[in-house]
Amino acid sequence: MDVPCADSAGHQLLTSLMSRAVCLHDDWNHVLGEDDWDQFDTNAMLLGAKRCVMHELLGFGSRYLEYLARLDCYPAEIISPVRRSSSVSHDLVEDAVALGRVKAALSVPGSCLSTYYSYHGLKLDRIINLPDGQVECIPPVAVFNKVIDRIGNYSALLKSGVPVPFSAICRDSS
Repeated sequence: MDVPCADSAGHQLLTSLMSRAVCLHDDWNHVLGEDDWDQFDTNAMLLGAKRCVMHELLGFGSRYLEYLARLDCYPAEIISPVRRSSSVSHDLVEDAVALGRVKAALSVPGSCLSTYYSYHGLKLDRIINLPDGQVECIPPVAVFNKVIDRIGNYSALLKSGVPVPFSAICRDSS
């Protein structure tokens, strides 16, 4: 398949990340706790991820999976923890076999964990902690939680001149 921007710096960075990352793009929200969005879990495949952690691909069908393979978007390794909840990461830490497979993949030098959300509530510390220390998480949990805090960042956005919609900060009275 001919990719017009294959030589661009951005494409090279993406290809490098997807070749070394274990992708856990869990879309479960620790605040809302929405049931089974499954909106982002499989998006890493479309980025060319080689190793993905996701719930089973039951709804995809063989024709779509074959199509992904033709696009070179079907991962070489898919790790599916036993489904106990709507959160792939929560299910992963409860499934010793699947967690062992992820930790084995992360123990390869240069590997990292790629997440869509890096909320503290996703139990990522239990996934990235290896016997030799923590593996890199992209984006880092502390950075993600700082950036996603819109209320905490509101004054910084205003000071920097970033356009923001007319709004007011409201806090729960409890």
